[in-house]
Parts: sequence; C-alpha cells; structure tokens
Amino acid sequence: MILKSLINFVNSILGWLIFFPLAFCFSRNRKNIVFWGGYHGQFAENIKYFYIYMKSIALSEKVNIFFLTEDTKTFNELRECGEPVVLYPSIKAIRILLRARVAVVDRMEWIYNAKFHLLFFAKKVQLWHGVGFKKIELTNIQSNVFYQRNELTRCLTLIYRAFEGRYPKYDVLISTSPFYTQNVFSKAFKADEIINTGYPRDDIFFKKENFTSTTLISINCDMKCIETIKRNRLEGKKVIIYMPTFRDRNNNILESDAWDFRRFNRYCKKNNFILVIKEHPHPFFNKREVVHSNIIYYDSTRDVYPLLPNTDLLITDYSSIYMDYFLLNKPVIFYPYDYDDYVTNNREIQFDYDWITPGMKCFSQDELEHELYQILIQNNDTFMKKRGEIKEMAFKYHDGKSSERIWSAIKQRFLNV
Repeated sequence: MILKSLINFVNSILGWLIFFPLAFCFSRNRKNIVFWGGYHGQFAENIKYFYIYMKSIALSEKVNIFFLTEDTKTFNELRECGEPVVLYPSIKAIRILLRARVAVVDRMEWIYNAKFHLLFFAKKVQLWHGVGFKKIELTNIQSNVFYQRNELTRCLTLIYRAFEGRYPKYDVLISTSPFYTQNVFSKAFKADEIINTGYPRDDIFFKKENFTSTTLISINCDMKCIETIKRNRLEGKKVIIYMPTFRDRNNNILESDAWDFRRFNRYCKKNNFILVIKEHPHPFFNKREVVHSNIIYYDSTRDVYPLLPNTDLLITDYSSIYMDYFLLNKPVIFYPYDYDDYVTNNREIQFDYDWITPGMKCFSQDELEHELYQILIQNNDTFMKKRGEIKEMAFKYHDGKSSERIWSAIKQRFLNV
C-alpha cells in the first residue's frame, strides 16, 4: 500500500509538470468521446453498456468513440472484435486523451497515472457504479478516523487528494432517482449537475433479444457459466446467485464459518437448486473454488449482468447489487452474518439497514436454508410489496432507456455548442 501511494505521488508530480502543460497545447475535438472503466479499464458494468449503446449510434451521430484500458486482457478481447480500443500508456492513448471533448468514467481509478492531468480540460461524465447504503467518496473520507483527528490532518489530507486529482469536479454525474441525488450523490461528489437517468447496465434487464457469444455484450462475460445456468433452468432447477461484497480488511468470505458448502451442496441437490457464487472483483480478493455438483463459480472478474435475468433469487450482504436486482422483480435474501464487524471495521452505512434492505435477514446457514425453502419451494415471499416501494424510491425509470437519456444529456450540454 505504501509503495502504491508512492507511485501515485510520483505520477502526480509528472502529471502536473509534463502532461498538464501539454493539455494547453491541444484543442479538443468535439466529436471525440473516450471511455474508461474501473479496475484499470475493464469492459464491464455501466461503462460497458453505455459504450455498446454509443457504438450503435456513433455513425449516425457523427462521433468518434475510443475505449482506453491498462488491462491487456481487455485490450486483446476488444481488439479481436475490431473495437477502437487503445492500450494506455502509449503515445496514441496520450494523444486521444489530450484531444477528447468528453470523458466517460464509472469509478474513481481513472485519475491515476496522469490521466487526470491529460483530461483536465475535457468534459467529465461520472456514471458511478451503484446505489446502496454505504458511505462513498467524500462522505466516506469524512468518516475516516485519520481525517477526523484534527484540523491539520484534515487539511493535509485534502491537499494531498487535490494534488493527485482525487475527488475531482465532474461536469455531469449520473444518478438513478431524486432520492439518491439528494441523499447520497450531492454529498459524495463535486459536480456541476446531477441528472436522474438510471444505469446503462440495467438496460439489459429490459431487452428481449437473446444475446450470443458473438455480440459485444458477451465480451468479458463468463459465457461457459451462463450457458450452464440456462441448461439447468431448462431442466427445472431454481438458480440462486450469491454475490457478497468485499471487506476492506481483505477477509476471505468463502472461508468463513458462515458457510459449509459441502452441506449446502447436499441441500441444493435435495431441493433441485443451483447455487452460483460470484465474488467481488476486488483485485486483492483471495479467490478459492471448491468443486461441488450443484455449486458453480462465476468468474469474479467478469461482467455478471447478463446472467442475472437467468437467476431466481439473490443472496447478498452489503453489496449495492441488490438494488439493480429489484428491477427484475425477484426476491433477495440478506446474509449479514458479520454485520457488527462490517460496520465497525469496514464501511460506515448511512441509512437504516433494515429499512433500506427489504428482505429476510439471515445470520446462520440454518436460517438461510429455511428461508430459501420458504421462498423457492413454498412460494412464500413476504417482502414483495416492500421491495417494490424501495425500487420506486431508488429508480425513477424502469424502461431500459438509461443510455439514451445519458447520451441526450451529453449531446445537449457538450456537443451542440
């Protein structure tokens, strides 16, 4: 962690001394739009689905789109499909960043390795990657013990963050509803404008066509797992997906006492269930797979959204994925077996957990198995109405047209000038 911080500090110095002055020397091409995904530029989540939408209209709208990445796997996959992908750092990538009129991002890592300085004068659109209940960005740093220690440490923290480009001001920030705009995003980000459009990744829930391995949607998906799940559903099996969030302390969730997977596999076989485990793609997560007949592992680094409509129930803990899942109108069970430890040593939450998470809370595997049986076998889903209420609060739109609204906002504000 110290080495990483040192590298970021050195890169920030180079960014201000070399690349920031360069930004003055290049004019921005109003037709150029660059995309940068999370975790070194992966092709996933909101950035992926907004890019796919822009790909479909780029010719008619007369814009040039570029996907930039530091991830060689992503670069090779997109290049093989003929996409305009550019590996960073490179002379070509630097030139594209210096000429971009609009930069679209969906996490915060885009600022590093001098990209903040190269894009200093570009219009920046932050899609972000989830609406839930954890404190994020500025509200998260304000809850940090070091930040709260005294006025000096607070000032030093803010100065250093400003120097490296952390917590930049965005021209447009995407939200999903007035509730999240007012209660979360307006406090967590600096932005000229926050607009309620919905998330591009959720648009796939409303598409009726069946994508194949030859489409852009299939890129960075675990297609082997998806096809296996589809076959199991055709055989009448109920599919449960378990998607826990990561812990800041880097605990291995699947090795905790909360799960006995050998026993759970027997439970699944008895009730004709399939459990899909999709861990968080956090780069420091210690992944371990164990072979069981009715338990399948989805590649944690891959895009999971095309799989979700093919599942029957979600189990999670503190991940914001459950909000997206509500758009499918399917049940969710919460398994916060380490709640006290999580909110004390990992992330502070900003809403009442029971209120914002409409679903049964299970704290042991016995409780979890009982609740799964009640919902999937007995059809006893007691939280359907409450899920609908929270869904309406969290999402202004339920129509699969989020990308269209985002593009309309970008075009109106930054390109028609």
